[in-house]
Amino acid sequence: MGEPGNGQEAHGVDLAAGEGGSTVMHPDHLPTPTAAQRTSDLLVRIALFPLLRLVWTLLLLGGVFWALSRFAPSVFQLPNVSIGGAVRNALVALMVLWVSVRALEGKTLGQAV
Repeated sequence: MGEPGNGQEAHGVDLAAGEGGSTVMHPDHLPTPTAAQRTSDLLVRIALFPLLRLVWTLLLLGGVFWALSRFAPSVFQLPNVSIGGAVRNALVALMVLWVSVRALEGKTLGQAV
């Protein structure tokens, strides 16, 4: 317990620092967000809505297959039942999953599991 007058109360609670030693501000003292900040926060929340994250992931998957058809048509035309087509599908699915989890949720695949 600290003595009164050195930043602590008599009960041992430090008013100037939180648990990690950093200053804790009351929400009334924080700056109010501007209209642009509120609008951008709302747009981000809407864009990262779980159903829309699924839409973004499916669009990314379609974009990767479109890019394969344009830039590597021989890889794109491999039949799905062949080893090459199965490896292509596995690599594309893994890449799209990694990008969507990393970009949309800010996690690694290990954290998402």
